Amino acid sequence: MGDKITEDLYLVNIKGKASIDNHFEKRELLNEIDHLVEIVEPDYFVTIVKMPDDSYRNKLWALHNTGQTGGTNDKDIDGPEAWDKTTGSKNVLGAIIDTGVDRNHEDLKANMWTNPGEIAGNGKDDDGNGFIDDVHGWDFVNNDNNPHDDHSHGTHCAGSIGGVGNNGKGVVGVAWNVSMVGIKFLSGSGGGSTSDAIKSVAYATKIGVDFTSNSWGGGGSSASLKRAIEEAGKKGNRFHCRRWQPCGQQRLPPQLPRFL
Repeated sequence: MGDKITEDLYLVNIKGKASIDNHFEKRELLNEIDHLVEIVEPDYFVTIVKMPDDSYRNKLWALHNTGQTGGTNDKDIDGPEAWDKTTGSKNVLGAIIDTGVDRNHEDLKANMWTNPGEIAGNGKDDDGNGFIDDVHGWDFVNNDNNPHDDHSHGTHCAGSIGGVGNNGKGVVGVAWNVSMVGIKFLSGSGGGSTSDAIKSVAYATKIGVDFTSNSWGGGGSSASLKRAIEEAGKKGNRFHCRRWQPCGQQRLPPQLPRFL
C-alpha cells in the first residue's frame, strides 16, 4: 500500500517516469478505485513564504500590504510571492539617474556597483569611455566622478529598488541583490537641466546598464531626450519613470530611504 502517515492516510509511490501524459493516465487508474478510498490527491511540494527580517519591512505596504497603514489588504506588488522565485542578481546593473546615491549607506553599499574597467585614483580613463576614474558612476552637476547624494532623493530611490534584503536592518528593496550605479544630474536643491539628463542617459547606455530609474519630471517635451531614451532602448536599457516629488516636499533623511 505504501507508507502509513496516519491511521487512515497512506502515501503511495507511483512508478514510472513523470510526465503530463503519464500523470493523467495514472489519475485515471486511481479513479477506478475511487469506491475504495475517500480521496486521492497529489503529495504537493510546500515551502515557506520568503520574508526578509529587515526592521522596516512591515512599513513597506507597496511590497506586502496587510492593511498595516490603513490601506487595502493585498493591494501591493506581491513582493513575497516574487521573492519565492528570485531575490535578484548582482549580474543585473541598474542606474539611479537622480540626485546621486549615498553608496556608503549601510543598506545600500553591498549592492553598489564598482566599474571593473577603471583603476581608482590613477587619473586615467582606463576603460576608454570618456570619463576619468568613473569607478562609482558620474556627477554631471559638478562634472566629476563622485555622484554622492547631497539631497536624499536618489538614495531613497535606490533603497526602493535595491535595499539589501534579510540583513536585519533598514528597508528591503524590490531586488535584495542587484548592482546599482549612481548617476547625478540633479543638484542638492533637486533641480537639473535636460542636457545633463541626456548626458546621464547616454552615460548609462555607454556603461551597459540593464535599466535606469528616472524619478523626475517637469520642463517641456524634449526630442533630444526622447532620442537618447530610444537609443538606450535599442541597446537593451529599460527606462523606468515615476512621478518625482518637487524639492521641498517630504525630503527624506539620507539614513532612511523609504518605499513610497
